[in-house]
Order: sequence, then structure tokens, then C-alpha cells
Amino acid sequence: MPLKVFIIYKRLWRHEYTDDDNVSHHQLIFKTSKGHFYYTELTNADESTTSTSTLTYLSGIGPRVKLTFGKYDFFRGNIYYKPVGITSKNKEQIKKYVDEHRSQNTIYDLWSNNCQHYVKSVIKDFLKLEYPSGWVQMASKPENLTLDPSESSSSSESSSSSSSSSEIISSSPASARGGRWLSTPRFDPSRILRNDVCFGRPHFA
Repeated sequence: MPLKVFIIYKRLWRHEYTDDDNVSHHQLIFKTSKGHFYYTELTNADESTTSTSTLTYLSGIGPRVKLTFGKYDFFRGNIYYKPVGITSKNKEQIKKYVDEHRSQNTIYDLWSNNCQHYVKSVIKDFLKLEYPSGWVQMASKPENLTLDPSESSSSSESSSSSSSSSEIISSSPASARGGRWLSTPRFDPSRILRNDVCFGRPHFA
């Protein structure tokens, strides 16, 4: 059965999503025809990175990476994502690819081996799909993740809410939401002590 593919943007060091597709942790999501979700991502293979110096992080070199694949549980709140497309690959093929991926158990490198590089390689090299550009979209709940506007319309019809279930928002580093400007987070190496080892394109502001 075909799987629908999305990129989801997770805020660094927090259990929530962000509309910033530059400085964020990227996760690749697969949606089945029955509405089940699976994911793959690049994370920290070392349980603790407290022994790693700030200088090491400033150099862009981090701990060993771990590539994972499995069932996905969403965090509460709005979900920010980009639709990728549909793949005929099944879960077994994806897991095999993840397990054998060249980045598995390698050393994290901000400039050449981070979560964004990994997601892009899965999309282009394995799934043979176009890497998405354009606007980040927002869904209020997982079932509202859509590949095109027509899906969004059909989903919103079944919703009791008068608001749209999926919106298109700016993907710029600073975007307006709820009357406030959300600025791109500052890069702080001392906070890189969790599994989110991916910073995206760094902003040394």
C-alpha cells in the first residue's frame, strides 16, 4: 500500500513543533492508508553528551548519530510540516534502508551530517521524490496532514471547528503568528545536551 510522506519541523530541545524550517529538527513522517504514522530521523546515539566540550560543538562536530524508524506519536499542539509526496516503498523496505544507511553510527557534523542532510537523502536517494520547497503548512491534528489543498478541504468539512484545519504560513526565519513576531532562536552550544543534535543552518546571532 502506498505511503504519504511529510517533513515535520520540531523545535530544538522542546516537545513541540515550529514553523521555522531552517533552525529545527527535521523528521520524515509516513502516513498509511489506515491513518497510522511512522517516522525516521537522525538522533544522538549517545545517551549523554555532557562530556563533550563547547569548543567541539562550535566546530560543528558532535556525538555519534543514530538513525531510527518506528511508529510515531505526535506532540500536542499545532503541527508544522511540508508535504513531500507518495511512495510505493513499504515499512520493511524503509526500515532496511534506515538500518543500512551510510550515516548510521557515524559522527555528527553540522555541515555535512545532520538531520536535514539525512531527511533529504531519504527523500531523494531512496524514495526518488522531489525535496519540497515553498511554504510550511500547519495542521491542528495529525489526521489533517495533507498532500494538496483538496485533501485539506475534505478534512476540514468533517471538523466541527469553524477554523481551517490546515493553513499555509511563511517559511522565513521570522514569521507573524497570533499578532506576535517569532524570531529565529539563538545558537547556544551549552544547551546541546539532548537527543536533538541537529541545528539546521546555524544563526550565530
